[in-house]
Amino acid sequence: MDLNAMPYELVNSRVKMELFTVIMGLKTEITAGELARQAKLPVMTVSRILNSYCAMNAMYHRRAGNMNLFRVNEESYAYKALNSFYSALKNVKNPVEYIKDTLKEKLPIKLIEKAYIYGSVASGKSKPESDIDLFVVANSKKYLQKLENVLNELETYISRSFGNTLVTYMITPDEYKMKKNLGVIKEAEKGIKII
Repeated sequence: MDLNAMPYELVNSRVKMELFTVIMGLKTEITAGELARQAKLPVMTVSRILNSYCAMNAMYHRRAGNMNLFRVNEESYAYKALNSFYSALKNVKNPVEYIKDTLKEKLPIKLIEKAYIYGSVASGKSKPESDIDLFVVANSKKYLQKLENVLNELETYISRSFGNTLVTYMITPDEYKMKKNLGVIKEAEKGIKII
C-alpha cells in the first residue's frame, strides 16, 4: 500500500463510486468482467480501478487458470476507512428522489388530484441550470389559491436547497379535461408521479 495515498482516492470519481457501491456488497471472489456487468461499466475501466484498489490493499487479487479473481480485503485500512464513509452515505438519497419525497410530504394531498415532476429532471437530462418542472391538477378551482401559497413556499425551499427554480404548471380538473391531449400534459404524465 502506498502509505502517502489517501483512501478517498478510491472513490474520487463518479465511476469509482458506482463501482465501489457494488464492491461493498461482495462476499465472494469475482472477475473484472462480472463486476463490470453488475456495475454496468466497461471492463477495461473496471480492471484499471480494481488494480488501484489492489495497490491500496483494499482488495486481494489472485489468478485461477486464465481468470483474474478479486475479493474485498475487509482487514485493510483503506477498506475500513471507506466502509465508514460508505455507511454514512448509503442512506443519502439522490437529489431527484429527495425532491420527490419532499414534494410528496409537503403538498396537501387533499387539494390535489395528481402531480408529476416532468421535463429534463424526470428524463435524467437536466443541467445545473435546469428548472424543476411540476405539473399539478388541483381537486377544485377553489383550492388554487391555497395551493399557490404552498407552492410559493416550496419554490423558496427548493431554490435554497438546490439552486434550481421550481416551475409549476397548475390547472383545474375542468382545464385538465379540455387540455389532456396537449403535448405538455402528455409529457408531464410520463414523468415522476408524486400524487
